[in-house]
Amino acid sequence: EIIGRENLDAEKRKVRITTQRKMVVVKPPRGVASDDVHLCSNLASVRMAFDKVHHSPVFGSPTSSKHERVLLQEFASGVEYAVDVVCKDGERKVAALWRYDKRSANGAPFVYFGTELVSAAEKEKEVERAVCEYVFKALEALSVRWGISHVEVIADEVDGRIRVRLVEVNCRQHNTDF
Repeated sequence: EIIGRENLDAEKRKVRITTQRKMVVVKPPRGVASDDVHLCSNLASVRMAFDKVHHSPVFGSPTSSKHERVLLQEFASGVEYAVDVVCKDGERKVAALWRYDKRSANGAPFVYFGTELVSAAEKEKEVERAVCEYVFKALEALSVRWGISHVEVIADEVDGRIRVRLVEVNCRQHNTDF
């Protein structure tokens, strides 16, 4: 959920309920890599992260824009994947499937240690196939029918089933900023 300073106090109850059970990710709506991404376990840490992100410079902004809103997401544990997709009139092709190696380091919760290009074509790649299928369904639900997309998801296994959760969808090429 994206919130601004004017409704931060109104969101306290929701955040309190959320942080009683789960971790919360606080980040800029437009960022790069894991810059200014905070993992919070209580309302005080959410407020500190919000204050750090709110009105911080927007990465790549030619007009020196500041973040007027802050994004709060449920923390999803598992392996993060980036799927680069090309669409032509609703027909989708995976151009690249990346597995991120992110870990905590130097006090930061999400540090990139590596990005590995992986295949979903091999028989034992059940998780990777599930990731690609999920991304195609997400793009369909968002009516993305033409162009390139960079979609990030997190996959894990729950009760013997593969679970894929959406992190973000970008209608742009991987590692670019428009």
